[in-house]
Amino acid sequence: MKAIIFDFNRTLFDPEENKLFSETIPLLEELKSRRVPLALITKKSKSRISEVKEIANFFSFIYFVSKKETQQFANIADQLSLPYSEIIVVGDSIEEEIRCGNQLGMITVRFKGGKFCSQEPKYNEEKPDFVCSSLIEITTFLNERILNQDKENENTIS
Repeated sequence: MKAIIFDFNRTLFDPEENKLFSETIPLLEELKSRRVPLALITKKSKSRISEVKEIANFFSFIYFVSKKETQQFANIADQLSLPYSEIIVVGDSIEEEIRCGNQLGMITVRFKGGKFCSQEPKYNEEKPDFVCSSLIEITTFLNERILNQDKENENTIS
């Protein structure tokens, strides 16, 4: 795992409370301290730019889109100069983030909460690699991936 693409709404930001989830900043700080490149993809809306402002400095790239499509995720991978298989996509919508990431062969993590928590995958391409119900679980999953990668790098160098 070399980079992460995050969805914003209902993954890092709670629209019902109109604020970031309490675990968002600690998660992003942890990833930044480990020098993991981050990208953010979110739907355009009048309020979205101001909502994203608080965490914008954590991301290498921020994409405001009218509809999330596979090509946009491919473009982000190209911007990061990484193969798809080395990118993790974290999002709440199986029909958007998870499907798009899976179609490209990215690792997918579904944040199962809020509006889309009852959605179930209809097709194989909508099945995430990992499901969690809190950002703390995402942090644990990502830390395990990063630590495993660090150990692999140490073994390669030795």
